[in-house]
Amino acid sequence: MACKNLQGETRDLKDKLKNYKAGSIEGLNTFTDALEGEMEGMQIRLAVFGMTGAGKSSLVNTIWKTLYGKESAPAIEQSSGAEGTQLLEDFTSRAGTQNELGGFVFNDTRGFNFDFNNAEENELFRVLYGIVPAGQLIERGEWADQMAEHAGQAAHRLEKPPVADQVHVVLWVIKANDIRFENDQYMHKFDFVRQMLNKEGVTIVTAITHGDKLSEDEDDIKDVKTKAMEVTGSMKGRTFIFANWLGEDEEYDVTHQRVVLKMLHTALACGERSVRSRQVQRKLANK
Repeated sequence: MACKNLQGETRDLKDKLKNYKAGSIEGLNTFTDALEGEMEGMQIRLAVFGMTGAGKSSLVNTIWKTLYGKESAPAIEQSSGAEGTQLLEDFTSRAGTQNELGGFVFNDTRGFNFDFNNAEENELFRVLYGIVPAGQLIERGEWADQMAEHAGQAAHRLEKPPVADQVHVVLWVIKANDIRFENDQYMHKFDFVRQMLNKEGVTIVTAITHGDKLSEDEDDIKDVKTKAMEVTGSMKGRTFIFANWLGEDEEYDVTHQRVVLKMLHTALACGERSVRSRQVQRKLANK
């Protein structure tokens, strides 16, 4: 009976997300400061961030396969753990028919290194503000250093595009068995980013992948989640641990499916609240 209930809950949540439209969680009537027509066609933009080799593209594929079937993986994965994505890639959800655009978009970004310098900080905020278009190479090196020098210490004050074009919520991917996570390197490197995202009203939802690599001891799992929450600042209800749906796997455990779908639903709700908050701030700034 419990298995049937789990399958039914997962199926219902999947159907809801496949037909998701921006505003359907919080209620369109709560977006009282939206511009005329602004919510029509609005898509919640979710950026997938994480350190190099964290498995961001695998997470995108896991979400897509869970929603649309195992043949629907859109992102290119690196099985070696090396850096994969170097372009900013957009993956838009579907709603209704195969070709109808849905209510959310994922930005799969380039992994960050542990020399989290001014250039990478500048890059992060250019992605957040929608300044980097889909398909653009996320360059590093001399060009990135020049961009960072031009922005100085105020990369987070770059001119922002319309609310609809900005990132509304961040999924931060952490590998549960990543030694960099276990030895506290994340804490120091992530502090500035966490502060700036909080200031911008961008909620971090933490995705802890490779949960199947942990022991089954509940205390060990709790410790990993607690440490992740300390690093990213996400609340318990915004911190999820699961195993990705890997390419060679024909089936995906329904327990993991439910966690992934609940994570997506939570992220979309956070994104809606972020949109509404920015609309309020915009109105106040124009008074």
